[in-house]
Amino acid sequence: MANGAVPVLVGAILSQKPRLVEAGARSLKFLMQTQAQQVGAVVTAEMLAQLVERLDADVYGVTVAELVATVVARCCVTTSLQGVLVNSGGLQRLLTLLASQQDKVRDAALDAIASLTKDNVAITQQLVDLDYGSRGGQQQQQQRSPVAMILTLVKDLNPHTRLLASQCATNLTKCIKDIAFVQEVKSLVLPTLLKLLDAPGSVQELTPIVLGTQHAFLSYF
Repeated sequence: MANGAVPVLVGAILSQKPRLVEAGARSLKFLMQTQAQQVGAVVTAEMLAQLVERLDADVYGVTVAELVATVVARCCVTTSLQGVLVNSGGLQRLLTLLASQQDKVRDAALDAIASLTKDNVAITQQLVDLDYGSRGGQQQQQQRSPVAMILTLVKDLNPHTRLLASQCATNLTKCIKDIAFVQEVKSLVLPTLLKLLDAPGSVQELTPIVLGTQHAFLSYF
């Protein structure tokens, strides 16, 4: 099914008709949730680069950007496709979505960043290098940095946002290994995840998995 459906749905997302774009994005998101591996195997570098353009919420709207963000990172089943996403400006656009006031948009961006930085140290390093600078730099610069944004979202009111941001924050420790930063991540992430064990719904179900992974990784430092 994915072989035939993916090109059609990507074509719909690239349409100039807003309703068709949104319908295509919703359908591709659903397909990714049920047939992620099959979809990832069909997506080409050209398709991915075109999808990245739809992450621009100012042009295509926040709904389309949110739906596409949910899909694009999980389409990147190879290091090569992950590189295409970054080279097409996808990482920068995902970071822009982190500033959204809408929980769904912000969470979609966090989910994509968590997926991209889970096993790809090169992408994690690029994210850190964008504008992180030194921890001793100007406060205004730190507040704008991806690192500061993610750490702030670990303390967000939304439980799902806190869970996703905790994943991203721990992934960052692969590239920022100074003891002060690791201790900051530990002091934020581990208590947050422990509290999320009492959160309702899917957050409670996913937290033990994330907690085990994150604690194992952070225990090396």
